[in-house]
Amino acid sequence: MSRQQCSQPIPHCYRHPHRPPPPPPPPRRLQKTLQETIHDIEAQISRLEQIEKAGSLNVRQEQDLKKLRDLMSKALTEQARVKSEKLRQQEIQLALAKSQSQSLALGKSGRPGNTMSDSASRHSSDNSQMLLQIADDFIENIVTAGCQLAKHRKSSTLEVRDVLLHLERNWNMWIPGYTSEENRQVKRPAATEAHKQRMTLIRKTLKK
Repeated sequence: MSRQQCSQPIPHCYRHPHRPPPPPPPPRRLQKTLQETIHDIEAQISRLEQIEKAGSLNVRQEQDLKKLRDLMSKALTEQARVKSEKLRQQEIQLALAKSQSQSLALGKSGRPGNTMSDSASRHSSDNSQMLLQIADDFIENIVTAGCQLAKHRKSSTLEVRDVLLHLERNWNMWIPGYTSEENRQVKRPAATEAHKQRMTLIRKTLKK
């Protein structure tokens, strides 16, 4: 009798009392991507359209087909908006990266662009660091102000128009290719008194 009891299998819960329980299975991905959603909607629309061509589409299926087409239109609009936002983000990142690379080049060489033979025009290391700090502060100021404008219009995405608006309003700068108004009126500087006197002298000379 004792041999029969020893030969019986030990229950699983008593085999390894100190072994931790097995890890839970990984959670299933419940949310679909936008592209997957569009693909599923296209498949459902195609199936209902085949039934419609066969002439066996009932009233409920007609309503479902109409809802699916409306949903497909909204999904395509959202997909286009997401692509546009990604392109704008890439443009902003490229512009910031270009500005930072120019700032680094300025810090290394001590002068932007062309080399000048005159030794008096060369910047010292202190001046280079000061110019580099000014450029970094300028970029940080633009990004901070652009984020505030994006937050003001209740958006979590920094767009090109936010940066352009800050540059136009606060720095009187217009970026070629990104200006919203093509036919912008350029402010002419006010004529000084010396300029008026010179113009008067020229007119008197021409009349003689």
